[in-house]
Amino acid sequence: MSISEIAAPARKAARWRRWPLLGAGACAVAAAVAITAVALQGPKWEARAFSPSGNGVGYNLARAGATYYVFVTTPGTARGFVTLHGVAPRGLADTTDASFGYFLCTMNGPPTYGVAPSTDTLQSCRKVVAADDARMSLEHQQLLVAITPTHAGVVAFHGIDVHYSQDGHDGSQRTGGDVRLRVSHRK
Repeated sequence: MSISEIAAPARKAARWRRWPLLGAGACAVAAAVAITAVALQGPKWEARAFSPSGNGVGYNLARAGATYYVFVTTPGTARGFVTLHGVAPRGLADTTDASFGYFLCTMNGPPTYGVAPSTDTLQSCRKVVAADDARMSLEHQQLLVAITPTHAGVVAFHGIDVHYSQDGHDGSQRTGGDVRLRVSHRK
């Protein structure tokens, strides 16, 4: 038997002994990459631009065909701007076939609360613009829901869901309290 024939099984055995070391090395590299990725990501961002849900509001003397505005956000402690991407009433119950619109009110003075007919809203706001993909100042603007019922009935919802982006993050948040609008007769 030659020396190479005698040494061959020893070389094969030595190769198999290296596999566990390679596996452990690969696991260590994968763990280091995962830890670095989590560390670079930073703390989890939470959507908190708007004040928590407020008190409920209602209006029992609404007329079909008239528009009523509900101030659903109020300036809180948050500062800066958000870009709105969508607004929707939460848990909507509507027996009036109402149409809905969403607007930003640049305030004339202190924040307004509750439900107001359109003429009152214009007095509270220096400027009203559509909220679709709008940039909203958290310090100087309020979000309004415009409700125009078409016939007698009730419109009710539990605040609104606002979808927005802020500082490069996208988020959704519920804000505003319960709203109930009772439409008892025509305009």
